[in-house]
Amino acid sequence: MLVESEPCSGIADSIGEVEERGFRCGLQVRAGRHPDLEQEAAELGLTARFPLPGMAVSPEELTDERAPELEIVRVDDEEGLADAARAAAAGNGVPLDLIRALYAPGLLQLDGFAVYLGRADSVTVTTAMRYLTNNDVGIFNVATPPAHRRRGYGSAITAHAARTGFENGADLAWLQTSEIGESVYRGLGFRHVELHFLLARPSPER
Repeated sequence: MLVESEPCSGIADSIGEVEERGFRCGLQVRAGRHPDLEQEAAELGLTARFPLPGMAVSPEELTDERAPELEIVRVDDEEGLADAARAAAAGNGVPLDLIRALYAPGLLQLDGFAVYLGRADSVTVTTAMRYLTNNDVGIFNVATPPAHRRRGYGSAITAHAARTGFENGADLAWLQTSEIGESVYRGLGFRHVELHFLLARPSPER
């Protein structure tokens, strides 16, 4: 759940609705903006805090990151969407059934939206989404399965998604990352512009 305004009510009901369906629930808040909601979330058991840096890059700041062996294609059919969903599930360490809904066929008709696959030796090794709105392009669900990491594939497909947005009229690309991924995107020219926190229940092992 994403909170962007005050006041905001119904948090407890919304958390319960998600968890009743067997999913883990998180509450995303902008740093320093919602102290009352953060307190309410803590009282409800969402005591783990995960930083989510927001980053942006302009066309002149974006580095020309490429992986020579990587072929990047835009998905244009349901088979490609299914391939992207499998890569995203593996890259994010989540069940395929949980993430498949994010790759619904209707995405292919959504104006400004694109899903990309990165392939090396005909094997899908990374994926990303981009959504172009007015003068900016958002980049989402960049994922590389563990077996294909540390080869620059995630950086290359992120740069490609941003570049295609710029080629289609955007003057700013933005994304949200984890603390671990922040250095990767800084290497592409992205700069830190905002900070959110994901509030969640602690994992059982914590």
